[in-house]
Amino acid sequence: MVKPIFFFKADDAEFGWLCQWYAAPFAHEGTTFNCAEQWMMWRKARTAGDEKAAAKILATREPRKQKSLGRKVEGFDEGVWDGNTVVAAKNPNKILEAKAGNLF
Repeated sequence: MVKPIFFFKADDAEFGWLCQWYAAPFAHEGTTFNCAEQWMMWRKARTAGDEKAAAKILATREPRKQKSLGRKVEGFDEGVWDGNTVVAAKNPNKILEAKAGNLF
């Protein structure tokens, strides 16, 4: 029987890898990210055209700080971001799966 997973944290031994904050470095198009959260917030900043915020997000290794910086992105348009969120969330998972084999 398949059991649903309702909540998970990066430090959870069994399902931590499902968390955006899980430490799983990957590179995409020449840029290295330490976790999926960093990728998401970087994409958010780039989508909004805020290169300064994007650089700050890449410079920090802490997912909590990355998320905080992502909340301060200038020029953010929720409607535009809503159209990009699914792609931004799925891309790191696809990259990590390709890197690790059949991780998911």
